[in-house]
Amino acid sequence: MHNNSRIPSLSSLPPVNKKPKLSSPIPMSTTLKDVTNKMIGIPTESMTTPTYNNKLTYGNDDLMETFKKRERKLMKGINYLKNGIIEIEKEIIRCQDFEIPDTYDQIDGKVHDINLLKETLSHLITSLDAKENEIDASMKNEEMIICNLQMKFSIGVQELENELNQVLYDEDMKWERELNEVERMKPAQDLQLEMDELNLQLNDAMKEFHSITKENEHKCALFSNELEEEFEKFKNDKNKPMLDLRHQQEKLRINEETLTKQSMALESDIADNEEHIESLENEISKVEKLITETNKLNITLRHNVTTFSHKYNRECDITKKVEDKASILGITFNEQNQKMIFEKITRRKLENTIDERRGSVRCFAYIDKETLPSSYRINYTDRRISNIHTNESFFLNKIIEKQNCTIEEFFHNELRVYQDMCLTKNMDFTLITISKNELWRSNLISFISSTYLAHYHVDMQHVFIEDNEWVTVHDMIKPMDTNLPNIRYDRSEIQLGTNSFSLEQEQEQEPRLITEQPFTSNGVHLLKLKFIQRSNGRSINFYYVQLSGEGLPKRLQKVMSTSPTDLLDELLQFLTGKTKSCFLLDIEKESDYGPYLDLSSRMFQGDHSRKQPTIDA
Repeated sequence: MHNNSRIPSLSSLPPVNKKPKLSSPIPMSTTLKDVTNKMIGIPTESMTTPTYNNKLTYGNDDLMETFKKRERKLMKGINYLKNGIIEIEKEIIRCQDFEIPDTYDQIDGKVHDINLLKETLSHLITSLDAKENEIDASMKNEEMIICNLQMKFSIGVQELENELNQVLYDEDMKWERELNEVERMKPAQDLQLEMDELNLQLNDAMKEFHSITKENEHKCALFSNELEEEFEKFKNDKNKPMLDLRHQQEKLRINEETLTKQSMALESDIADNEEHIESLENEISKVEKLITETNKLNITLRHNVTTFSHKYNRECDITKKVEDKASILGITFNEQNQKMIFEKITRRKLENTIDERRGSVRCFAYIDKETLPSSYRINYTDRRISNIHTNESFFLNKIIEKQNCTIEEFFHNELRVYQDMCLTKNMDFTLITISKNELWRSNLISFISSTYLAHYHVDMQHVFIEDNEWVTVHDMIKPMDTNLPNIRYDRSEIQLGTNSFSLEQEQEQEPRLITEQPFTSNGVHLLKLKFIQRSNGRSINFYYVQLSGEGLPKRLQKVMSTSPTDLLDELLQFLTGKTKSCFLLDIEKESDYGPYLDLSSRMFQGDHSRKQPTIDA
């Protein structure tokens, strides 16, 4: 019963991943009090152990997270329990109040419809049989009437024909006798004359007889035609009801076929309904059985509901207390968070001021801790990466992990203090990035567009310098332009001689311009962004250089120690010597740590010579 229950179990055990509660507050230090006039939290001994990698900690939200986890787990269990009980009660009510009565009503309605169909079918069959009997009787009567009429007319014609034949026969006999008597007589002279006269009369009589015969035949023919016409008329008059009866019989036959099909369909429906009724009866028995089992389960559930309701009330009281504590802790946390944000900004400004007074070139390392070789150790407090095999230490201004800081966050949090300082002091400045990742350029343009366009008008030029034998320069604003750019130096500014566009007016073209790279060879992407103050019209040049070749770090080391030999060397030496420079090392591979860190050490010392190039390219 318990394994199949929909009621979740509530565990009172603490979460497995629960962290221990801090037993004491963070001690305070007065090291920076003279500078900030505020108490600054310093790391405890436990936070400087190798487990924490010497990271600085500014706040702890474990207690808040623990309360939130307990509250979420408790509310999730209670809601799950409520939903399970509501679903079971809904199922019971639906089975008791809706499904079974509706099923009975459907069965009664279908049985009533079947009985009505049976009665209708019986009446239709009886009516059909009566119609068939009427049709048979009508057909027999019509046949008898037709036979009688035919016999009557045939008898009349035969009698008339017999009478005419008898008259003809009598006349023939009469004249035959007279003729014989005349032939037996020996006529005298006067008799001969009389005979001749009689012969003439006979001829006339024969002619008259023939004419009478023809007339008689003509009248017989006319009378026969009249009789036939009357007979046809009589026949048609008598056949019309018969045709109507046959037409009606055909309709009745079609109706009979339709009713037969309907009867067969109804019989099939009756059989299906009987099967459906049987299945419904089985379902009803199952539902009744389920209701019985559900009622038994409902008793147990109601008991559990009562138990869990008491437990829920107790947990609600605990939750309310926890919420009150959480509210107080939330207010405290927000105050501490605001204080921490202010301290971070203050710390970054102090770090930037300290780096500025040191006078060395700023160098940031953007590392992936997953590719960090096992021989290297990071000390975040001293901002140092050490090689335990060679005992070498490499100092940097900032060590940033990719897992903790995105490229966008780097520009907004780490670089902005340095960039604001250069813009405020009207100094031309440069950011040199050693990386193949094109996201640095796109995020830089997005950062400038969202941060500085309110106070500055920004124009941008973009060229790509191939690191080959000829050091070819390409205009990235209009890559199809066949005219190669001409780079020259004008005192403290580089003139690129290429197309430019305003970030303010053509932001829609920006993603295409900064990410499009038709060249796959090694080289340098150079972006010149001219910041023009909207208030007084002063301009500051910002150069962004991205090195994306295997030999470029060595070339950069050579530029720091020797004279330039080509256009690329002159460009790098001019930017590192004539502008405020900042280096960003995007260390992606394990093999990059050695040469990149050696380069950072040379840059951090700030002992390379700075010469102004004198040759135009």
